[in-house]
Amino acid sequence: MTFKYEPLDHTKESIRLLRILPDLSDTGLIECQIWHDTVDATYDCLSYVWGSEQNTQDILVNGKTLSIRKNLWDFLGTARTKYATPPRTFWIDALCINQDSIPEKNHQVAQMGSIYSKAVEVVAWLGFSLAIQRTLTFWSELGALNPQTKSEAWKLWNMRNEQLDGQLGLDWDELANTQYWSRAWITQEILLARKFNILVNDFEFEPARFSAFGLLLPGIHKNGNEFASGLLNGSSWNSNTRVFNTYLEVMCGKRMNLKNSLVDLFHQLPRKGSRFPRDRIYSLRSVALNAATIPVDYASSDNDVLIHLLHVFRNSICLCLWSYMANILELDISPGLGDDFGQKLPVFKVAMRPHYRWDKSAELDSWILGEVECEEYKVNVNHLCNCIGYAELILYRYETDKGDKYTIKRDFDTLELDVIRVEIEGPFEISNIRPNGAISYGGMSMLF
Repeated sequence: MTFKYEPLDHTKESIRLLRILPDLSDTGLIECQIWHDTVDATYDCLSYVWGSEQNTQDILVNGKTLSIRKNLWDFLGTARTKYATPPRTFWIDALCINQDSIPEKNHQVAQMGSIYSKAVEVVAWLGFSLAIQRTLTFWSELGALNPQTKSEAWKLWNMRNEQLDGQLGLDWDELANTQYWSRAWITQEILLARKFNILVNDFEFEPARFSAFGLLLPGIHKNGNEFASGLLNGSSWNSNTRVFNTYLEVMCGKRMNLKNSLVDLFHQLPRKGSRFPRDRIYSLRSVALNAATIPVDYASSDNDVLIHLLHVFRNSICLCLWSYMANILELDISPGLGDDFGQKLPVFKVAMRPHYRWDKSAELDSWILGEVECEEYKVNVNHLCNCIGYAELILYRYETDKGDKYTIKRDFDTLELDVIRVEIEGPFEISNIRPNGAISYGGMSMLF
């Protein structure tokens, strides 16, 4: 008989919890007990990669059959003996959330921040890997030796790496590039955890106890060449290992600023893997500034998710970040989105500083005003300006039978947005521009 979920009480912070039984069933299946509780209970959370849905195994939940993915099955098989005494209670999303119920997913994802922040411990399951276990073993040994300076830490690293004929560097490479670090949900799972442990094979490791390893790590904004030459070969220093380095610094005790904006976190932690693109947004609700008000709705369209974002941040996000958010959601922002899309958009106030040149092309029926930078939000998006080129906002004026019409868009975008009102401050006068002239950005600073 197949396991069926009983509905949770959505009027409170209700969750399901489970316990893995130490003994297999009479038919050789892993057994779990599951029940309803609240986030105020005592429990641990599992952090892991879901893995392929094509590779599944059966377990028993409350005596009834349930099919789960192989990576979770591997964890349960390890945990049933490792955590048998005393027995541990877990919250595991794939088992504790009815994935077939959209209302329940909305309820559970909306309180995910509470679930992880109130857990006694978060256990990160990295699967079966001797290479990763060797790396974490060295990490433990390095912590026990307690080097006081970076040079001392590097000396110990090089000594061990030479003893292993360079194997330690290769092992580290495998740890840094494992799929786990590219998960979208890992950000809140690490940042909100009271205690964070890593489990590989049956070896459990607590990074916070060995902060000395942080001496080997460069800061997230530092040049990675030294790190790459010592721990990784140069080709391995990519965005994935940079993300890994960021999380490692946090696990070593360097806390990230939880007041980072949604865009800041996307920029610092790219390659956020998820089953649904919107999970890249939902996974940051509890850690990004003012993001907790983003509604969780798996029944809505991806276009509506973008509209929700724009409404929530309409007073604090620059218009030039629209396409960035759309890319995160894997949306093609084009006129094909339909008339209702434009009707749902909020009204923005956009501050622009003109920078222009004359273009006497006879083919132009309108002029273009491009901005140098968005002054109002410059501090928040300045780091993106160094990465994305030729992405200025452009204001258009068209001569129509009903008078002048204004639109605005980001350079190279296909979607133009209507401008309700244009106000000019300072000496610049739109009326001085010839109707067949053009004002374009020329060589302006980069803005995204």
